[in-house]
Amino acid sequence: MPIDGTLNGKSVNTTQYNFHMIQLDYAIRENSQKVSLTNNQMRGSVYDTGSEYNLSIENYYLYSGWYALSFAPALPLEFAEVDSLTLDLTNTQHIQSVTELEISLWDYAKNDWQVQKNLTWGVNTIPNPQKYVNATGEIRIKFDATQSVDSVYIENVKFALTGTTR
Repeated sequence: MPIDGTLNGKSVNTTQYNFHMIQLDYAIRENSQKVSLTNNQMRGSVYDTGSEYNLSIENYYLYSGWYALSFAPALPLEFAEVDSLTLDLTNTQHIQSVTELEISLWDYAKNDWQVQKNLTWGVNTIPNPQKYVNATGEIRIKFDATQSVDSVYIENVKFALTGTTR
């Protein structure tokens, strides 16, 4: 409610301000539409863990052991085809190769983890992306540091997915 007043002979008019948070979601209007998703349109969760410490989706500090994360579209989607998949890994230590970790993606065709060779810190294009994304757009990634002597800090894990919906 605005309040009028005076101060040192000058009139003062107050205005009511509102702060609104707007959430922008994507929407599929018709079938067979091309969709590009990033982590902003996906929800991440801890899928499984072989480590004894408490892990959250925001904490990627790994000593020894392994953990698996799951990323899926925030809104329900059904993919007929996956055109591309990239994985962006950020490490504050600025190491060029990812030798401290064994990084695997879940292969939905084989129902098994597939180690990804030659990954680097930064953006990696994943070959044969269709087999690593299920029909609803879920991607699973596993980080294994059981061979590592030192701890590894992963600042960001980001996926970008492009495909055609059913």
